[in-house]
Amino acid sequence: MTKQEKQSLKTKILESQRIKPYRPSQIRQDAQRDYLRLKQRIDQGENPSTLTKDFGKKIGITLLWIFVAILAMVLISFVL
Repeated sequence: MTKQEKQSLKTKILESQRIKPYRPSQIRQDAQRDYLRLKQRIDQGENPSTLTKDFGKKIGITLLWIFVAILAMVLISFVL
């Protein structure tokens, strides 16, 4: 293989690995697809707020762990 062929092959490999740009038309298509999915869920009677239904549960668990950590620090300070 000649030096020129190696360079040509290397260039082809690099070009094939390049990330294709995300075109505005693709963004628009993705947005329309997501909107249609959400609209279908709403039309089926699902409340849009249920998309984040686990959020309150996660906050509650987080606050519980913070309380437990503070309680543990207070108990440790009394022992020491």
